[in-house]
This record gives sequence, structure tokens and C-alpha cells, in this order.
Amino acid sequence: MRYFFHLIEEGKLSPDDTGTEFPDAVSARRAALSTLCDLTSERITALTPPSSISLRITAEDGQHLGVLSLTFEEAPPDWSLPPT
Repeated sequence: MRYFFHLIEEGKLSPDDTGTEFPDAVSARRAALSTLCDLTSERITALTPPSSISLRITAEDGQHLGVLSLTFEEAPPDWSLPPT
């Protein structure tokens, strides 16, 4: 079955009009997670991390499988981890 990963970045939707074939929904979810990690890594490497990035996973029959999301928050200047 074909699955679509619609990108939502900074509240703007970029629909996936092509999709990708996967044997099942579990495989599609795993691929979506890997894709989200790759997209996030690209943005961080370019020093332009978004405040939020998500992938909406939809099957070709229109079934909505879920949304994977990452949210970035800047730490305040005085923020630090407690000593270990």
C-alpha cells in the first residue's frame, strides 16, 4: 500500500503528492520516524532548526495513521543541567 508523509513545518503544510510503497502500516511508521529524524538533522546542520516539525502519515485509502512531531525550545541563558 502507498503511504504519504505530509510535512508540517512552522505551521505550514507541504503535502506529499507522491507517497511511498510499504508492506504495512508499521513499516510506514518506522520510515516516517527515520524521515523526521533526517529532516531535523538537516535543519540543525544548516543552523536553521524550526520551532516545530511534524509528519502526518496517511494511507492511500485516506486512513490517517498519526502524526510524528518534534518541538524545539531555546534554553534560557542561565539554564544548565544539575551536577551529577
